[in-house]
Amino acid sequence: MTPVGVINLGYTPHGLDFDKCSNKLYVSCINSIVCVDVEKKKIVNKLDIDFKAWHLRINKENEDIYISTLDGNVVIIDLKKMQIREILKEFLLPLEIRFNYKNKKVYIADLGYKNIKILESNTGKYLGKIKVDGVPQGLEVSEDGNFLFVSDTQNNSIKVYSCITNQLVKEIKVGKEPTTIVCM
Repeated sequence: MTPVGVINLGYTPHGLDFDKCSNKLYVSCINSIVCVDVEKKKIVNKLDIDFKAWHLRINKENEDIYISTLDGNVVIIDLKKMQIREILKEFLLPLEIRFNYKNKKVYIADLGYKNIKILESNTGKYLGKIKVDGVPQGLEVSEDGNFLFVSDTQNNSIKVYSCITNQLVKEIKVGKEPTTIVCM
């Protein structure tokens, strides 16, 4: 657990995701997206943006990156070209992003509207939302694509929703303000 190097990424690095195929790490900074070659331990690409980037997630099927911003947008970037492909503006405070590859959906937690926005993963088209009675933050999709797990920091719980019906299946009390969920 000893650091092997330090890479200066820019101002306020926050979200990150690792692309196993290219062995690259993508990091959102407050006004840029940085691509790091982890073998060479150096920045290989950087995209300056006019948004306050927060969390990001790589869509492995479409080779794009979804970035939630503190400005209330979700910015979609072409992974290979490192260019903005689209800007989605129907959010208040988007946070965590997860892909359901089985059902071809994108789930985005929106703290501001206290819901989960559902998009079609190939087009980014709005499909609907899941109203969360609380404050949604962390998201995870089960490996089989049947369930969406949502951390609710207001109610100190993990909520489990059906990815077919978008209905609440179960609420699990877990302790004070759960923020992140990881399925193993």
